[in-house]
Formats: sequence, structure tokens, C-alpha cells
Amino acid sequence: MRDVIRSWYCWITPTGQRRTKIGLLTCGRKNAKSCLTYGLTAYHLIADGVQSPACASCAVNKEQAAQIFDWFKFSIENNAKLSKALHVVASKKTILYPAKNGRYRSLASDTKGGNFGHGFTFLCHDELAFHSKDDLYTILKNSTDARQGLQIITSTAGFSKNGVFYKLVDYSRKVLSGEIIDTTFQPWIFEVPEGEEDVEASWIKANPSIGICQSVEDFKNQWNREKREATTRHAFAVLKFNQNKDTENVWINVDDWDACRAALPPLDGRDCVLACDVGAVRDLTAISAVFPLPNNQFAIKSWGWVPEGALKTRDGTNTAIYRAFAKEGSLTITPGTATDLETIIAFFDELRKIYTVKNVVFDRWQSLSLANHCAKQGLDVYNFPQTNSYFNASCIELEKLVNNKQLKHDGNALMRWQIGHTYLERDGKGYVKPITNRPENKKDNLIATLMALSQAIHLQGKAKPSVYEGRRIFSV
Repeated sequence: MRDVIRSWYCWITPTGQRRTKIGLLTCGRKNAKSCLTYGLTAYHLIADGVQSPACASCAVNKEQAAQIFDWFKFSIENNAKLSKALHVVASKKTILYPAKNGRYRSLASDTKGGNFGHGFTFLCHDELAFHSKDDLYTILKNSTDARQGLQIITSTAGFSKNGVFYKLVDYSRKVLSGEIIDTTFQPWIFEVPEGEEDVEASWIKANPSIGICQSVEDFKNQWNREKREATTRHAFAVLKFNQNKDTENVWINVDDWDACRAALPPLDGRDCVLACDVGAVRDLTAISAVFPLPNNQFAIKSWGWVPEGALKTRDGTNTAIYRAFAKEGSLTITPGTATDLETIIAFFDELRKIYTVKNVVFDRWQSLSLANHCAKQGLDVYNFPQTNSYFNASCIELEKLVNNKQLKHDGNALMRWQIGHTYLERDGKGYVKPITNRPENKKDNLIATLMALSQAIHLQGKAKPSVYEGRRIFSV
């Protein structure tokens, strides 16, 4: 990092000002980028020699902004000279330097509204690729002092090629290649080239602090674990090898899904987990059942409902395909213009008579009536918020089961349609959840399956065969 910092600070113009106005650093996670943000911010507030220094760090969210502020605050509280010189305003995430009329603010990209100020002498955008919106960067990018102001952008590669950070990286490559001459912009790109992921000597290309902030052995062990599945391999390539990749089209291949179609074993009486994704007024509603099987296998069954009114919309979206699924048997069209909860509850109760339902999973905000009904029946009801952190484990597990052919399904056409257009969205931590790129591309049965799988995983190892597998069927 010494060469990086020198390139930003040591080039001086004939007028005595810093030549670099914007510096960019992109490298893998766990290379002390946030620590660098804190260190440079502290330098500019205290020691840059500017009268009335105005500094700010811009983090992904309020939690990360608080972390950077807390590092600064901890340093002040544990140093007598800093405690005497600086005044901490914790409620506003602000630090004041009265002797020079200086101030520092810790900002977050998810802050709604607000007056962020202008005339900054130093700005640092931390993990810009993972900012939920580009608004804060857009507001602040022209807010630095024209004479001596400096902006630093630090980030790991992101999961989208549409944001402002990817555009900055693209511009950086042109500057580094000489295609564009911009002496005020100094970028540093640390990345492992595609094809060199298994070359241990190449890991330092994206991780300049490897061996210091993280051991080579730990890095190797993590890569060997994560590269086995497409979902985790993709995330590792972005977060550790610092490779810019789009998320879309990276999940379950329909051919791999089709390869898991099989004659299901007898399921009557078998333990299972049920999950329901209740649609809005005219949306799909889905119920999925996941059955743990011996040898770490699972079977799934899924059903869907849609009100007749959803097929009579002005634009006719999905009308033909819904009717085809209804004819095939994977979708039931109910009378009326709204979700028929009574029909769905009755079907739910029928499933309980056929299978041994161990747990039921809902998103409580969409399924309150059905969840309350199940709770009154004495069932264990689990809430499943629709967030990346909740979906992450189930998404990885489903992909693994499909790839290893440890999943059995009956070829449900509605589910297959949803598999074909669903991909993964990743948050700043690399956690994933399923999304589609068009509102008419539904995923409700897949969502219900993932919700049920989240609890069925815990039943694995306790799976017992159906009673009908161990004896003849008696007739009376």
C-alpha cells in the first residue's frame, strides 16, 4: 500500500499543489481498505496543513459508517493529545477540530435525504461497488475543494456492470493503458486474471496484504471449499479475486434441473416441511413440500394457484402460459379476482392428512392468516423474512443438491418455468437471494421450495422411510 499512497500524495505541481485529485483502489476483501479510509481521513483532518479541513467518509450503510467512525473515536479516547485536540459528537457521527475549524463526518449511502455539505478537502468513498444507490457519490463527486481537495475511492469488484463503480474501473483501465491521458486521476487495480484462480502465486495480484491480513493457508482452504459450487465460486471470484462479474444467468441450469426428474418414492406418511408463498391480490400463490430422504437426498413437490382475474388483465400477461400450466396440472385457477385463501387453507389441511408435517414456513407479512391457522393446529410455524441473509444457505444447498443429483422432483412444469428465468442477487456481504428481471417472470414456487428447504435441512439424518415401503398394502 506504500506505493499506492505515494502515488496519490507525492506528485506535486509547480504551484505546490497535489497533482492527484481522484485516487482509486480496487482489490479483494480483507486487505484493510476500511482501515486505510480511517487513516487517510484522520491525516487530512489533523495533519494535512489545510485551514478549515472538511473531511468525510462515505460507507455502504449506516453500520459500516458507524464502524469507521468508531475506529476514529477509539483512537481519540485512547490518546491524550488527540482527546485534547478533537471533540467527538457521537450523535451526529461527527468529529470536530476546533483549533483549525475542522470537521469530519461519517456518511452512509443508504441515508435518506439530508444536507451532506460541500467544499470538502477530503472525501473517501468506501466499497463504492456495493452502495445501494449511486446518489451519494453523484452528489458529492463535485463537492471537493478545487485547489487541494482529494477524493479516494476504494472498493472490491461488484456484482453488477451497470453501476458507477464499474464505469470508474473501465475509465481506470483506459488511463492505465494510455488510451486516456488524465494526470489528475491515479487508479490502482489489483485483480487475479481469469484462468489464474488456481495459481497460488497469482493470488497476491488481487490481495496485496495476503500473508499479513490473511494467511495464504486460510485463503487456500477457503478457495478449495468455495470453488465446488457455482454460486459460492462466483462470489469468491468477485470478493477475493476482485473480478468484475454480472450476476444474471449464474445459477441453476435447466438441463441440470431436468436431470433430477425421477419417479418419486412413496411419500405418504413421510416427514416433510411445508412452506407457503402467498401472492398479492392477483399474484401466484405457491405451496411446496420438501421431504428428507435417506443418503442425504431430498424430494420436492409443489403446487400453485392463481385467481381467474389475473388471467383477464388488459395486457394479457401470462394468460396463455397460466392456462397451459393449469391444463398440465401444476397450477389451479380459482374463481374470482383475488387470492382464494379458503381454498389454499383447505388444501393445506389435506396435505397434513397425507404427510407427516414437521414444520411450516411462511413470510409472516404475506401469510398471516394461514400462519395463524397452522399455529392453532399445533404446528411449529417458522417465519422466513425475504432477505439475502435468510435465502443464502437455501440457495447454496439447492444448487448443490441439483449438481450432485441428490434432489428428486416430478417434473412440475410451473417450477421448471420459474427455474429457467430466476437468477441470484448478491448484497454487499455476498449473500444471495433469487430474483427475476421482469415482473411477469414469477418465482413463487421456487421461493416456497427454498423456504421449506431451510428447515428440511435440519431434519436430514432423521429421515425415515414411509411405512408403505416396508410392508404390503393391506386391503379390507
